[in-house]
Amino acid sequence: KSTLVEILCGLLPPNKGSISIAGQNFDEETFYSFRDRITLVTPSVYLFQRTLRDNLTMGRAINEKQLIEALTQAHLSDVVDAIDGGLDGDLGTNGNKLSLGQRQRVILARAFLSNPKLLLMDEATSNLNPSLEAEIVDNIQSFVDPDCIIIMIAHKAPNNFQHTRSYEIRGGKLIDLADASSVQHT
Repeated sequence: KSTLVEILCGLLPPNKGSISIAGQNFDEETFYSFRDRITLVTPSVYLFQRTLRDNLTMGRAINEKQLIEALTQAHLSDVVDAIDGGLDGDLGTNGNKLSLGQRQRVILARAFLSNPKLLLMDEATSNLNPSLEAEIVDNIQSFVDPDCIIIMIAHKAPNNFQHTRSYEIRGGKLIDLADASSVQHT
C-alpha cells in the first residue's frame, strides 16, 4: 500500500502500466507541475530541527491567521502553548520534544496549510487516539477544497470518514469493494 501511495504522488515510477491525471501521463515533468497540489501524510514523521513555525510554513509565506487556523484544525493549540517559545520554539532533533502523536498532528497541520487537490493519507492518523482522530478527520473533510481527492489508506479507517469508493488490496491486486461480491474466493 505504501508503494501505491509513492507511485500516486510521483515518488516512484510504476513497474507496469502508467498513471495519468486528467488524461495526461504522470511522468517526471507532470509531477513537477502538480507537486504543489499534492500533499502526502504518512506515519513516518520527519520534522526539521527548527521552530514549529518553520516546520509548518516550510519556507512559504503564510500569514498568522492561516497558521492559527491550521493549528486549530490539527488540534495543536495546546501543544503551541506548552512549547517554550510557542510557534517560534525549537522542536529538537526530528521533533523529539514532541510525542509521536503531536508530531503527526504537525504533519496534518501542513496539509491544512497546503490547500491540496490530491491528499494522500497513508496511516495518517495511526498515532492518534480515536476521539482526536475522529475530530481531525471531520476537520479535514470539511476544510479541504470540495474538489480535492482524498485517498486514505488505513488498516482500520476512521468510522466517520466519508468516502465514495472503498478498496482493499488482496493478493497484490486492488479490489473495489463495491464489486467485491463478484470476487470468487478459492
